[in-house]
Amino acid sequence: IVSLDTPCFEMNFLLQVALLIVAAPLIVNSAREKQNSSKNSSHHSISSATISKPDRKSRCSKDKDSKENVLVTGINGLIGSHVAKELVKTNCYNVFGLVRPRSNLDSLISILTQVQLIIGDITDPFRMIDIMNSTRPTYLYHFAAQAINSISYDNPDLTLEVNVKGTLNLLEALRRNQLTSTRFLLAGSSTEYGRTADTYDGPIPETAKFDPVSPYGASKVAAENLATQYFRSYHIPVITARFFIQVGVGGTPSLALQDFARQVALIELGVLPPVIKHGNLDTKRDITDARDSAPVVVQLAEAGVPGEAYNVGTGVGISTSDLLDIILAQSNKKIVRAQEASRLRLYDEKVLVCDNSKVRALTGWKPNVNMTDTVTAVLTHWRRTIHYLYG
Repeated sequence: IVSLDTPCFEMNFLLQVALLIVAAPLIVNSAREKQNSSKNSSHHSISSATISKPDRKSRCSKDKDSKENVLVTGINGLIGSHVAKELVKTNCYNVFGLVRPRSNLDSLISILTQVQLIIGDITDPFRMIDIMNSTRPTYLYHFAAQAINSISYDNPDLTLEVNVKGTLNLLEALRRNQLTSTRFLLAGSSTEYGRTADTYDGPIPETAKFDPVSPYGASKVAAENLATQYFRSYHIPVITARFFIQVGVGGTPSLALQDFARQVALIELGVLPPVIKHGNLDTKRDITDARDSAPVVVQLAEAGVPGEAYNVGTGVGISTSDLLDIILAQSNKKIVRAQEASRLRLYDEKVLVCDNSKVRALTGWKPNVNMTDTVTAVLTHWRRTIHYLYG
């Protein structure tokens, strides 16, 4: 029997992961069935009027010693860097960012003097305990992860180690430092729904069944269930943001938008022939510009209901083919398409679009569904990068 009082680094980790994944339907789906059976499920009953939003103006201070501390893991990633910029903009917080040694900090250049970076890795439980003790955050935004779906198939152990054990280490660090009032914003994922997307009629609400089809999706289910257990057992106020695809400058090259933009930039410079390689273009995805969602994520951390999950997406799907059309329309080169077998996924949901009514009711968010400006920003970024490397 594994006790939660046992140091996290002494636990049988594989057993924990197995228990968490197997227990997922019991912990989450049974609760969802109860919610669905109610005439007014929670994702419709919660409104902005029922949530007391914090008044930033009344508590923000120019005095550094009086500001609340915020810790952002994965601060140099796409979502982390955009949220950090939003936090800095509010002038309400002392922002600490966790980065690994030799991390690329390009995405933070504009705010490097306004955040305090801390070297560490979420897979190191001792370091996490030390960092929580020194920063004592009021808010903890957890974005650090092995977040690439395709990589998880070839590296399942790494994916589980980082995404599940890393989350455990943060939760334990809070508990051991008696920081159980720290509001913990956990980055969930649309991949948790997995195969449910192909059977669900319409946009997917938070109450839909988890049915992941990749090690990455399974790791996010396990991490979310673990965080929920810490909320129930230790009352750590965990709020989960289930992100549908987030894009923008600084995103992983593995996402379709980034990969297409990179190829176009290489073609325009003459490094590649005028043929853009792609996988399945028939899929439809819910895609959000990280600049648009960042303020919403901050609102979720501040005003979200502990123990609840919120889909973060536009609620509108765009086909991969249409996204590619937008990119190609911004190039003066005549580029032809070519499907490449190696780019096809082992399992690819046909349509993955969220029901975002719950987060909109809480925050008043009106998502921007126009991808043209986003494509322009990403393509401009890749043109500059490719010119620097090959020009």
